[in-house]
Amino acid sequence: LQDNDSDVRRAAVQALAENYHVHEETFPLLKQCLQDNDSDVRRAAVPALAENYHVHEETFPLLKQCLQDNDRDVREAAVQALAILKYDNSIKKMLLSIDLDNRPPWLDPIESITLIRIEKVANKLNLSPEQIYQYYQEISVDIPLQLEWHNKSAP
Repeated sequence: LQDNDSDVRRAAVQALAENYHVHEETFPLLKQCLQDNDSDVRRAAVPALAENYHVHEETFPLLKQCLQDNDRDVREAAVQALAILKYDNSIKKMLLSIDLDNRPPWLDPIESITLIRIEKVANKLNLSPEQIYQYYQEISVDIPLQLEWHNKSAP
C-alpha cells in the first residue's frame, strides 16, 4: 500500500479484500486507502469496505464521506455501495441507478436530481411524480442527494 505505483496499490487493495478480510488489521488499511492520492485506489477501497465490513460501525459513515470525493467514479462507487447496503433490490436502489436497472452507471450525488428526471422516472415506472419525489426524499436521508426541488414546491 506504500508503493509508488498506483496500480500496485490498487492490486493490494483488491488482494486484501479478497484474501485478508477476516484479519482485523485489514479494515484500518482499507480505510487508509480512501485517502490515497490516486482515485483508482480510493475507488477500489469503496466496494472492499462495503462488501467485507458492512456491519462495521465506521463503514457507513466512511462511504458517505466518499460521496464528496473529488472523483466522479469514487462518488458513483460509493452510491452503488450504499444502495446495495441500504436498499437491497428495492425501488430506492433502482432510483439510484441512472438507467433504473440496479446496475451502473449510478447517479452522481453532487449533480442535481431534476424535476425532468422525476417525470421521466415516473413515466417509465408507471408511478406518479409525487411518489418518485417521495422516494428521493426518503433516500436523501441516508444518501445525501442534490434535490433540485428541495427549496421549491414538490411536484
